[in-house]
Amino acid sequence: MNEDKLRMEEISKLKSDFFASMSHEIRTPFNGIIGLVELLTKTKLDEHQKDYLDTVKASSNDLLNVINDVLDLSKIEAEKLELLPTKTSLPDFAKRMVVLFSEKAKNKNITLNYSLDDKLPSYIQIDEHRLSQVVSNLISNAIKFTDSGNVDFQIKVINKQENKVKLEFKVSDTGIGIPPEKLNIIFNKYDQIANSSNYLITQIGTGLGLSISKKIIELMEGEIGVESQERKGSTFWFNINAEIIKEPNNTNIEANNKNKEKFDLNVLLVDDRDINLKVSSLMLNKLGCTVETASNGEMAIEKYSNSPEEFDLIIMDIQMPVMDGITATKILKEKFTNEIAPIFGLSAQIAKNLHKTPEELGFDHYLTKPLNMDMLKEGLQRL
Repeated sequence: MNEDKLRMEEISKLKSDFFASMSHEIRTPFNGIIGLVELLTKTKLDEHQKDYLDTVKASSNDLLNVINDVLDLSKIEAEKLELLPTKTSLPDFAKRMVVLFSEKAKNKNITLNYSLDDKLPSYIQIDEHRLSQVVSNLISNAIKFTDSGNVDFQIKVINKQENKVKLEFKVSDTGIGIPPEKLNIIFNKYDQIANSSNYLITQIGTGLGLSISKKIIELMEGEIGVESQERKGSTFWFNINAEIIKEPNNTNIEANNKNKEKFDLNVLLVDDRDINLKVSSLMLNKLGCTVETASNGEMAIEKYSNSPEEFDLIIMDIQMPVMDGITATKILKEKFTNEIAPIFGLSAQIAKNLHKTPEELGFDHYLTKPLNMDMLKEGLQRL
């Protein structure tokens, strides 16, 4: 019996390692594709060129979402999915979710609204990435299955104490609704929504989104459910408990940083792939940075050691030949102690799948491939 258990654990570890490797190999070329497309969209284009690039970008993002779903499912089934709570601004989170889907809604002539409870705390301790994953899935589905009318996103306080709050998130739409016989299986893997004629509506995706969302909410010790009427729309909701974080006194400083568009920084960029160095350098240049590159950890240590005062930031790929980013970061931190520039870890794995916080691995922050301008800008604003 013990041998069977050990064998199952070994298989589970091999499976997890395989998907981690696949994540790295798939996301790395995506960094080049999505990054260059984003840079091209900011150049002078005619309408046809812009339309072509928008299509490439949308298709790349759809494929990336499929990859994310498959990788997350593997983590869930191997019981390896872990939550990493961080300080999260709920007003900023809500605005970001609406901005993210505003173009999709506009293209379908759907009104996308959001409302926030007046009692909502400004900051909570939550895994923002996983929360975003659930809300994004619900809003995306609402827009997908709504042809006219509106989609509404709401965050409401159910119960609030000194340091704890119970929150209700709702996404309502005026779409096709869900048949009664589908309501009990809507959160099952691979099940999609059928209309009243029992015609399966084929949509882009894996059919895993709601199943993964349910697992994430359960990990957060919350509940998720749906209420729906055919041809009248649906309301997906979930409740979670969170720790309240007191609002900091430097709100004005943070607000000023968020408006910053250009950064006069000298960056040491470390990555073993030439295309990643090229794309990331171009993005950093666009944001006002000067960039020096290195192709592995040993080279990064050498370049930084030659002139440590020259660099304001190190962006370090985690998986590299010769010397990986975690080892290089450890050596640099031991050598220069508190005088070293901030180091951002760069990974083709989703940051939450690394099982450790940035600080535990020696980094000040994580950046995830494929990189984009908004992600880089948000990271630089932390400085």
